[in-house]
Amino acid sequence: MLTNNIQPLLNILHTHPHWAVFIIFFLSFLESAAVIGLLFPGTIIMTAVGALVGTGTLSFLSVALWAATGAIVGDVLSFWLGHHYHEHIRDFWPFRKYPHLLEKGEKFFRSHGGKSVLIGRFAGPMRPLLPLVAGMMSMSWRRFLIADIFSGILWAPLYMLPGILLGLASQELPPEMATQLLLAAMVVVIVLWCISWLLRRLYASIHNVANRGLARLWYFIRTRPLLQRIEQVLMDPTHPDNHHQLGLAILALLTFPAFFILLHSMATHGVLTAWNEPLYYFMRSLRTTFFDRLMLAITTINPIVQTTMWGAIWAWLLLRRYWWAAWHWLVLGILVIGAGKAVKLLLHSPRPPGLLQTPAGWSFPSGHVLLSITFFGFLALILTHNRSRRVRWVAYSGVILLALSILFSRLYLGAHWLTDVVGSALLGLGLLAVVTISYRRRAVPFIASTGVLVVALVSLVGSWSWYWSHHHRQELHYYTPTWPTQTLDSKKWWRQNNNHQPPLYRTNRFGKTSEIINVQWAGAIPSIAENLQQRGWKILPKTSLLIMLNELANKHSNQRLPLLSQFYEDRKPVLVMYKMIPAPKAIVVLRLWDAHLTLSNDQPLWLGTVTYHHPWHLRLKHRSEKKAGLPEPTTLLSTDLMGYDWKKITYPPAVLLIRPSP
Repeated sequence: MLTNNIQPLLNILHTHPHWAVFIIFFLSFLESAAVIGLLFPGTIIMTAVGALVGTGTLSFLSVALWAATGAIVGDVLSFWLGHHYHEHIRDFWPFRKYPHLLEKGEKFFRSHGGKSVLIGRFAGPMRPLLPLVAGMMSMSWRRFLIADIFSGILWAPLYMLPGILLGLASQELPPEMATQLLLAAMVVVIVLWCISWLLRRLYASIHNVANRGLARLWYFIRTRPLLQRIEQVLMDPTHPDNHHQLGLAILALLTFPAFFILLHSMATHGVLTAWNEPLYYFMRSLRTTFFDRLMLAITTINPIVQTTMWGAIWAWLLLRRYWWAAWHWLVLGILVIGAGKAVKLLLHSPRPPGLLQTPAGWSFPSGHVLLSITFFGFLALILTHNRSRRVRWVAYSGVILLALSILFSRLYLGAHWLTDVVGSALLGLGLLAVVTISYRRRAVPFIASTGVLVVALVSLVGSWSWYWSHHHRQELHYYTPTWPTQTLDSKKWWRQNNNHQPPLYRTNRFGKTSEIINVQWAGAIPSIAENLQQRGWKILPKTSLLIMLNELANKHSNQRLPLLSQFYEDRKPVLVMYKMIPAPKAIVVLRLWDAHLTLSNDQPLWLGTVTYHHPWHLRLKHRSEKKAGLPEPTTLLSTDLMGYDWKKITYPPAVLLIRPSP
């Protein structure tokens, strides 16, 4: 139905391009005009237009030109209104009822000056307001037009790019599938935009509620004589009415108990450790050569590198006679390093297994994460103390990104459990909050941020470079996942029977058993593939975006090929083959994995599964897993074996043993 509704529109736009450019001009004009643009989802519109460009329905040059022209004309009109009415704009709706809209634009303009017109073009909700504000703030026409025309020319192609790429991809699909893909993509963009808007509103609401609550609590503490001591400890002398110190105290009161609860759960293997192994196995399933090197480069910002930076900054603070900052920097280092060592020795938590060489030391807490949160967090405080909110936002965002990257690298490389890094974050935040409260109890003299930043960067990059150049090859080898290698007696393997022993199981990406290994095949992979191809089996191509889209759009659901790889011991299969069964229509799939098993006759042994493929369906009722008239998968595979001996072991179900014929 949706396809029938949209196809006439596509035909009209293709046949009458002058209508299309007029509509695009009008939509871009509305998206950029003051007030109207606040209600207009420009990102969604430009993505949809870009998709039409990518499919060849519209010309890129004409669309980009008219979209940019419409945006510039809308901005010029908004600028003229602001320039003409000036402060009287505040008396017009909606600014009379919602004055904060203009206040945000004015604050942004004061922070960035004339370049705010250029930056604001890509600043989401601020885009339709900034030309109006620029006119109110008496920006010259010449400066405005230069910035606005340049940003408008950039804006149209950049905002159309996702849609263009989507349209180009859809050209590789059949027409009906392409239309469905475009419609689905537009729905996804709209949903993501709505979710993003909802999250921003939710964050703003929570932030406002928390601020009001802290302000009331701080007022209560300051007006109660019995709580005077708490006021003296938490007061920032430069901003007595500021409740940030109280917020830090509450953070410490929350993080320290949470840390000790987690510590107790680690010691007793409690419920909080339940996600350790599933996440560990999932991270192993994500391992690739590229990300191994990237994560190793990040994790090389290790305690040695971070402690070197800490020592260099402490020496610089002493040389410049910033005694208060130097004292707290020293205390922070002693507290963090001492607490981390003490907890490691107290708990004796072993590290995750499975690496060629397990990193030295106990696992809980993670020194990498603990030091990165505290050292970089307090460094950001020194750099941004008594500076603008924008500077603080940039500094703390950078610290959060760096700390999260180091945290993820430890999980990805398998050096720590989930509870290790969470516990480190809780302990680090608590210690950082306590030291920050103490640091702000005095009026701190101005610290040259350029100097401390240069010292931090030089010491950090220098020590990281030295460690990377001397150890990265060795550590890349050590962090390589390992699996045990076994050699089995070929005669005993062939003579095996169920013997009341449980069969082998395949585990999923989270380490949970999911299905029985029902094929054990001895031989070379090329010979196995060639043998089955002669009997009508095909090698499943590697999954790509186009293959995935084709399969998802395939109406014949019982003929869809499998899209996602299944894992055995965190590894993808070395061979995946499938065969179409004509009546009743079905697909049987064979997967073989390298289990690091070798027979005594030097034949590699592959473990695998042969199953019928059941495509995923969005249905309320469960799909039947078995069709009438289909033989057991192992029976079907055994009929296609040429040049191989085979036998079945019944557990149940049947397990097929296969070896080359003598």
